[in-house]
Amino acid sequence: MRKKSFLHSIIIVLTLGLAQGVAASEEPAAPPPLHYTTEELQSILGWVSTPNSGTVCEGYYAEKPIAMPPDTTLQDTNITADHAVLFQHKPSELQGNVVMTQPGRKSTADKAIAIPDPKTNKTKFLNLYGHVFIHELGMLSEGTMAHIDLPEKSAVLHNAVFRYQTPAGPKTYVYNTRHQIETIQIDGVNYRGTARVINRISPTLVQLDDVTMTTCVPGSDAWYLSAQTVLLNQTTQIGTAYNATLSTHDIPFFYTPYLRFPIGNTRKSGFLYPTFRSSTLTGIGAGIPYYWNMAPNYDMTITPMYFFDSKFQLNDLFRYLTPTSNGQLFFSMLPDDVAFKTLQGQANTYTTAPKEANQLTQSSDDRYEFAWINTSQFNPYWSSNVNFDYVSDSYYINDFGLPPFAGSSSALLPTTLLAQTANVAYAGQHWSFVGAVENYQTLHTVYLPGLGDQYARLPELDSSATYPDSFLGLDYNFSSEFTDFQFPLFEPNFTPNLPSVTGIRFNATPSIDYDLENSWGYIQPQVLVNGTTYNLQNPVQNSTTNQSNAMSRVLPTYDINGAMFFDRDFNIDGTPYTQVLEPQLFYLYTPYMNQNNFPIFDSSLNPALTFQQLFQTNRFSGYDLIGDANQLTVAATTRFINNTTGADVLDISIGQIEYFENRLVQVPGTALSSYNTDPNSPIVGQINWQAAANWTATGNVAYAQDEGYLQSASGTITYTVDNNHILNATYSFVQQGNPQPNVPAGSSDNDLNQIGVGTSWQLFNPHWDFLGSINYNLSQAYSQTYFAGLQYNNCCFSIRALEAHSYIGFQPNGTTPLYDNTFYLQFLFTGLSSVGNSSPATVIANAVPGYVDPFQNSLV
Repeated sequence: MRKKSFLHSIIIVLTLGLAQGVAASEEPAAPPPLHYTTEELQSILGWVSTPNSGTVCEGYYAEKPIAMPPDTTLQDTNITADHAVLFQHKPSELQGNVVMTQPGRKSTADKAIAIPDPKTNKTKFLNLYGHVFIHELGMLSEGTMAHIDLPEKSAVLHNAVFRYQTPAGPKTYVYNTRHQIETIQIDGVNYRGTARVINRISPTLVQLDDVTMTTCVPGSDAWYLSAQTVLLNQTTQIGTAYNATLSTHDIPFFYTPYLRFPIGNTRKSGFLYPTFRSSTLTGIGAGIPYYWNMAPNYDMTITPMYFFDSKFQLNDLFRYLTPTSNGQLFFSMLPDDVAFKTLQGQANTYTTAPKEANQLTQSSDDRYEFAWINTSQFNPYWSSNVNFDYVSDSYYINDFGLPPFAGSSSALLPTTLLAQTANVAYAGQHWSFVGAVENYQTLHTVYLPGLGDQYARLPELDSSATYPDSFLGLDYNFSSEFTDFQFPLFEPNFTPNLPSVTGIRFNATPSIDYDLENSWGYIQPQVLVNGTTYNLQNPVQNSTTNQSNAMSRVLPTYDINGAMFFDRDFNIDGTPYTQVLEPQLFYLYTPYMNQNNFPIFDSSLNPALTFQQLFQTNRFSGYDLIGDANQLTVAATTRFINNTTGADVLDISIGQIEYFENRLVQVPGTALSSYNTDPNSPIVGQINWQAAANWTATGNVAYAQDEGYLQSASGTITYTVDNNHILNATYSFVQQGNPQPNVPAGSSDNDLNQIGVGTSWQLFNPHWDFLGSINYNLSQAYSQTYFAGLQYNNCCFSIRALEAHSYIGFQPNGTTPLYDNTFYLQFLFTGLSSVGNSSPATVIANAVPGYVDPFQNSLV
């Protein structure tokens, strides 16, 4: 074998001589394309297969760093070859193992022709032949011939196979023992394919002609895009295809003359992929969203929807961002809804809901919804929030769901209340202030008659102050609330289910407390006074209630809270733990005052006693009722802490209130019960347990020992191995916690007694997941919500099919449950976008905490 010449390692700094009579920019004809086996293709593109890794892609792309000779500058271009024939006045020829390196690029070939610029006497063009390989970080390509314009930093490659990462990152660097970069793992989305011509027009713009491309791994053609021309623009981060066809395994299934797809996170105006909707309430509909990138700080998505029962809906979502605020506005309109007209014709069949049926028949069939959320932070002290959602009729949310920014709900009961609130808040070192207007639109449907309304607060002004460790070492606190309670707004054709009384309530609560804290525990005595005045309109006056226009009340409260800390260290199988025991006493005294004539604007008694409520100074919510009290809470908490990890492994708390007197203050209209006369409260306990690395459990229970019945209980058990193995089980029971229409008080049918299970579980292999959830009402023996479906993800595409079954109320007989069934079908082509109907991701995430949505980065 002939020895290599001394030019084998020559570095040509490309200051070659002039070439007389050479048309430097002309490209010679390209040789025919090369053909590769799957193994050769994987090697060229840097695919590393890891079939037993348990990952969805079962492999990754890797490439070597681009090595440059020492002292290379950004302007240097270096070439080495086995042989070279150099000329000063015409093109030079290089043969054998041609390697050209530039900052950020490496090219290799079997042969090269260097063509100088006749004006500068420097090489301007370089033609490469044979197995031409061009490598830039995140982009690899191999073809039969390349034409490179060195000054313009452009290149044209013929008959190429390629891999192109979008966006240009992220990457994982793998270092050797000398802390040098050994390989670079290319993460994110990678396109690969073939093209007759790849034209690197500029460092940020690539044109591919007669191209076939996909994001599937080498050897898989689950889907691919064939197009006459594709432009990949890194500046706009948008890909554009012309005369494009989507195919799977050589079977075309979609053609479009023009297609845009994201290759990064930059927003761009244009049509998005179609969206579909299918449910028993709305029928089948389809729409094509248009995304309008109006400015860097605001945009709009307009989605016209056509339903196959001849109705048209327009949805518009506007998002904005300013130096002090961010928010979203949503408007949805559906004129002349024929399906709603049909429901109105059935209103009189709901004989158990006459008020709701009347409102239904009086509602317009020109339907709409408006929603707005806003968060503002004007400076470190002042802020504001808006949460407003209004619908033209009580059925719009049932039919079309909450606004996009509100997500979906997996609650056991349908949405029955829409917030319409706005506030301005100030937070200083000692003082804070909130001014708000609050209204709630109750959705009175014939499916759920008899829902209670809430008073509107027009306005509510709250203030509070705290001065800790002040005069005499005491803490001084003050809070006040001024509220004008009015009938709720925006409920046409419906008389609110509220008393006739409205008016103003003012409450002021000054308090003084003292904190004595030490390593052994703490003692916290407190004195507070509730002063309340009313100015009422339409006061209630009947045989049981005698309200006047002006009413007032002043009640003091005394309490003392104390606890001690005990701890011990121990070991379990060599793991050190610390157990902390915290016994606690809380004494509360509030004298009795007859408050039967006071209006009830917002006060209620929670039917389920929790551990935290053992230490409240008022057993009622709101300020309308101040409960009398002469009682002592006895409680204890023990914690088990892993000293190695610092994790709180197990917390157990138990407590009970001992009453020294009967509780006489109660919600007007209710009779004294054992809750008011028993000498002891239910025994309340709670537990939080990190049972193992994958298991967590929480539980709460309240047991009335004097009557021998369970007042409330709840529990959650979660098993999580990873994002593909999640199991969540819940149980809830509250005696008389879910009153039903036309069911007598005290009946067990009014109990809230339900069980729920949700899971996202891998089947067979890393590609298949089962998604499922069910919530079952044990008291009334029917399922309230459930969904079930399958999800497939193979790295380059995902499919999700899901059937959801949502409880919305009762049929005309008032006892048979009524459901809306929605079918979700979504396709995600990685690197393009998704096609399908509205996403069920929030529904799944609420039922299966920890669920990771593979569709979360799609545009639709």
